[in-house]
Amino acid sequence: IPPADVSTAQAHDTLVRNLHFAADAARQQGVRVLLEPINHFDMPGFFVNRPSQALAILDEVGADNLFLLYDIYHAQRMEGELASTLRAHLPRIGHMQLADTPGRNEPATGEINYRYLFDLADALGYMELSVIRVLEPSTEHNLVVGEVISGKMLKEGEPWVHIRKNGANY
Repeated sequence: IPPADVSTAQAHDTLVRNLHFAADAARQQGVRVLLEPINHFDMPGFFVNRPSQALAILDEVGADNLFLLYDIYHAQRMEGELASTLRAHLPRIGHMQLADTPGRNEPATGEINYRYLFDLADALGYMELSVIRVLEPSTEHNLVVGEVISGKMLKEGEPWVHIRKNGANY
């Protein structure tokens, strides 16, 4: 969140310079850098709040180890077009986080069709880790998530699922 006395152009230039620096330093260690847009409803003033904005910044920086952290919850709140974004930009997505909207709850409890998105990600060859990050997981959390992904029950540590609640690992 930029300070009030910093213009949008200054904040943008600072972010681009910092991402250049971070990507160069991380590359020397064989590490990727992720840029996560966060919706302005949950975090007013956050500078990068749309996937399209983040992707334009990635283009500007031009680092081969800089990727989008695609939080489907934030993306749905700001732009929608989830399947189209996955199809168009999957190679640029270094990590996905999942929660349903409204309310940042488990997949399959709100408006997002996660079964469709997971099947699409599989069909497109997505092999990275994804995190399910919810505010208040239900007692049937694994059942809900398992029903979303082709009926398979998912548990912590399976190929590309990791469950978190407010920063705490499950």
